[in-house]
Amino acid sequence: MTIKYCGIIREIVGDATESAILACMENTLGAVEKFREKHKKVFDIPFNSTNKFQLSIHEVQEYGSDNIRYLLVMKVNKITKIS
Repeated sequence: MTIKYCGIIREIVGDATESAILACMENTLGAVEKFREKHKKVFDIPFNSTNKFQLSIHEVQEYGSDNIRYLLVMKVNKITKIS
């Protein structure tokens, strides 16, 4: 899919929702590449049909500090009620 926003034309691989999220992020925070450099991925479990989820862990530096925290990001295909 090719999208244009803020005068930038970009080829995006993904569905319409992922494309919209990327466009929103770049409109708000600037180039996604710089954001990814600043919030390095330290662990990743790619999505697959067996797990039906994707998980990644990123380093995040606290604002105004040298402290590093970790952010867990998870994308699930379906939310199941746990009893």
